Amino acid sequence: GEEWRLGTAARTDRIDFQYSADATDLSTGTYTDVDALDFTTPNTATTGAKDGNVAPNRTTISASITGLSIAAGATFFIRWTDFNASGADDGLAVDDFSITANGTGTTTPSLSVNDVARAEGNNGTTAFDFTVSLSSPAGAGGVTFDIATADGTATIADNDYVARSLTAQTIPQGSSNYTFTINVNGDTTIEPNETFFVNVSNVSGATVADGQGTGTITTDDVTLTPIYQIQGSGNASPFATQIVTTSGVVTGRRSNGFYIQDQTGDSDTSTSDGIFVFTSSAPPASAAIGNAVQVTGRVAEFIPSSEPNTVPSLTEITSPTVSLLTTAQTLPAPVTLTVADTNVNDLNNLEKYEGMRVRVDSLTVVSPTAGNVDENDATATSNGVFYVVMTGTPRPFREPGIQIPDPLPSPTPNPNNIPRFDANPERIRVDSDGQTGAARIEVTTGTVLTNTVGVLDYSFLTYTLLPDAATPPSVGSLSSAVPVPSPLADEFTVASFNMQRFYDTTNDPATSDVVLTPVAFNNRLNKASLAIRNVMRSPDVIGVEEAEAGLTVDSSVLQIVADKVNSDTVAAGGANPNYQAYVVRGNDIGGINVGFLVKASRVTVVSVTQFGKNATFTNPLNTQQETLNDRPPLVLQATVPQPSGGALPVTVIVNHLRSLIGIDDEVDDPGTTAFDPPGPRVRAKRRAQAEYLANLIQERQIADPGENIISVGDYNAFQFNDGYVDSIGTIKGTPTPADQVVLASPDLVNPDLIDLIDTLPAEQRYSFLFDGNAQVLDHELVNANLLPRFTRLAFARNNADFPESFRGDANRPERITDHDMPVAYFTLGDTLAAAGATLTNESCPAANNAADPGERVTVSLGITNSGANATSNLTATLLPSANVIAPSGPQTYGAVASGTSASRAFTFTANGECGQTITLTLQLQDESINRGVVTFDLTLGCNTACATTRLVTTSVLERSGSDVVATVTVQNQGVVAASAVTLTQATLGVANGAPLPQPFGSIPPGASASFIVTFPNPGAVGDTLLLRLSGTYTGGTFSSTKRVTLP
Repeated sequence: GEEWRLGTAARTDRIDFQYSADATDLSTGTYTDVDALDFTTPNTATTGAKDGNVAPNRTTISASITGLSIAAGATFFIRWTDFNASGADDGLAVDDFSITANGTGTTTPSLSVNDVARAEGNNGTTAFDFTVSLSSPAGAGGVTFDIATADGTATIADNDYVARSLTAQTIPQGSSNYTFTINVNGDTTIEPNETFFVNVSNVSGATVADGQGTGTITTDDVTLTPIYQIQGSGNASPFATQIVTTSGVVTGRRSNGFYIQDQTGDSDTSTSDGIFVFTSSAPPASAAIGNAVQVTGRVAEFIPSSEPNTVPSLTEITSPTVSLLTTAQTLPAPVTLTVADTNVNDLNNLEKYEGMRVRVDSLTVVSPTAGNVDENDATATSNGVFYVVMTGTPRPFREPGIQIPDPLPSPTPNPNNIPRFDANPERIRVDSDGQTGAARIEVTTGTVLTNTVGVLDYSFLTYTLLPDAATPPSVGSLSSAVPVPSPLADEFTVASFNMQRFYDTTNDPATSDVVLTPVAFNNRLNKASLAIRNVMRSPDVIGVEEAEAGLTVDSSVLQIVADKVNSDTVAAGGANPNYQAYVVRGNDIGGINVGFLVKASRVTVVSVTQFGKNATFTNPLNTQQETLNDRPPLVLQATVPQPSGGALPVTVIVNHLRSLIGIDDEVDDPGTTAFDPPGPRVRAKRRAQAEYLANLIQERQIADPGENIISVGDYNAFQFNDGYVDSIGTIKGTPTPADQVVLASPDLVNPDLIDLIDTLPAEQRYSFLFDGNAQVLDHELVNANLLPRFTRLAFARNNADFPESFRGDANRPERITDHDMPVAYFTLGDTLAAAGATLTNESCPAANNAADPGERVTVSLGITNSGANATSNLTATLLPSANVIAPSGPQTYGAVASGTSASRAFTFTANGECGQTITLTLQLQDESINRGVVTFDLTLGCNTACATTRLVTTSVLERSGSDVVATVTVQNQGVVAASAVTLTQATLGVANGAPLPQPFGSIPPGASASFIVTFPNPGAVGDTLLLRLSGTYTGGTFSSTKRVTLP
């Protein structure tokens, strides 16, 4: 089977094989399914047009059909029917199929003779071994034939080969092969490739399928172009489009070609010694690993049609003629890749090793083994592909902007300051079974692979490692799901759960849904129950995305899930959470909707209302009004009882916005007129959806200024500007400026919302993995009213980091979907609030009672305890941000009595523009309890005299024998980056430090650099000496003098 197009990522389509012995055409008669011969989408990773002839997009399928009785001369039919997945825009095909009859009578075999191509050599003779083969073993009496050579362009007269003719040759009964050897004479004459023939005649006992073999004498008396010259030192070959002849040893085989590498190389690290030879179908037998071959073909720079912006392209030799030179050659030693190789911030960072054998001592998985999902059966099969980085390299995360090398769509803003995402070139893709015969490797994120040796390829916009089949890497341990913390007694939790196309067993005629088998549906139910109970810790409210609405309310998938969780909880010895489901049909053609699972044992539902089902937007391609919300927002109003009495009202909005698929597609598809090209329409719809939700939230804030709002769901958007549309910024009320995004939005929300993802450590800010990049698609946004009750956010690590092969295991929760689930925690108890900010010290003259850009200021921040109980030992930490540079450390507020306030001083460097309002955020902690955050607003002044670099040094001294070792930290407390920072002088008393000078590089605002300096024998323990430090940076100097006591 061949895949030529994929309409939707992570979604499979299928063509179904059937046969009939009584049909009279393709639509009549009784047809029987043979599932083993069905062809299912093999590659669901990327959408758009594909090349069905390349290995990732092809599947070889075979099976035997038994129990048939078809009379001689009778007719039977076979057919493939289109399964047609919902919303499909897919292209699946069948090519090169054959049917072999396995009758009970005597079968006459067919005879054929193969073709042979080899180099002639410069002297002596080279054996050309032709094989006469039978389709099945010879019957009684064997198969007899005559066999002889015949001239082609190679002739006996020119002494090109030694003629040979034999009669009455036999393949005995039970055998299938016969070898006929012809000696070819070597010479040094420059001449083109020549051919001669081997003809089989007078055959008895077999039918002749191919009675002539062709011997191709490939001349080796040519000028060879070394592989490293073909590759060159640039991103493209200097020989592109030219026909070349080269040679090398075969280092790897794929289903559609093989790799060769120069055995000695040119010792130039800027030119690769290896190259891919594209054969389209299976490579010839002469291209066995370890064989030295000569290849003649055309040099091409391959760019997949589905990825026209691919940079760099893959240099390859196409339409090759392959000649065997020698066998059993030692493979070239692999080049060891280092962290320095991959940390070059350039998509071409490994071009110099393209097609070569490489080795990596240690790799850390950053995205698990992918695979293909069978939705009907709720299972998946591995495709052996995963992403890694060199061990020690930080995990790659999606960053703001349009990914390079994608072009910017037109028109662009003027001025154009759209950020660009560098695509994280430190990623390496591993296709574990990419080489013929290699086994698929199953890994989770964090698994470590050691001693990986293989060929370096380039595909899917990423350098790809193909491990050797004979020596696979050592694979470390696999991980399991990581649950969120259990909530405290006075906390309530709100979660989001994208359940990834959770369908039932009933066909819904109103949608293009998928009908699961009963076993598959029960397996998904069990996984969902395990995930909700054990990994999400049974949240009070779950906003659900991608669930099918049943034909009746009680038959909805969500209510069945609720019943399953309730019964499983009781069976495990817990109290019945009494989850109740709420789901309202939307407009999605695939039948997936948003809804709620609400723990009725604790939460009282006031109302559930759908908004925006009939809203429209203008399609810029045809100026027509079209449906805006495929999955309209659903608003839950509820109350949660508080420990001190009364109930806290909360409003939860669940959302599932339009995906990113097609947002960068500016190519017109001649095969369709709908939504073509999709890019402008996708961007317009995403902006309109974000603005609709922003207006909905703002209307609620205006109607009820005290409403506690949390908006959750799969926003299909990052926490920052993607360069096309800033969905999250628009919904929060912090839209990206018009010069930094293709489609800008106005500020529609005030007061602004807070994205809780920003409260997590950087390494935890992800819910989804795409091509090895960790990214956030699932968010929880709160308004200012609810923020003081927020205590923490955690992700249920259940899906993104685990391989597709886990999907079919009903007894483990992992990989029920491809999104991790965020869970937000809120306190129901006493609350703390901001009580004002007072500026107490300014460092930049003249004082103007304002924090100016670049000024180091001290502010007194007040906190009011409006709860019924005093705090125990309240501490607060001023969090750094783009506007708060190098804040001072935590401050202790202590016991703040009920109804009172307390203030503490914090110092930081202000950053921003004249007149800008900046936000100070205090993270509160009372003993072991996270008390959330409080925020304060300050308006910046307009004195810019201090908007500079400010380097401040601190030191820690340790004794090492008679020496003293100082760890010197240089922090940039200014608002301008310091470049070329160098520590030039360090003295401790009269002892000079070493080594010096020590260059560091650039230190951004708020960041630090550390230097280790050793002072030989400066004095005795307890001595008091002066520590003098000084250094330089571009445009300035820094220094400090402090009296220190020797350790």
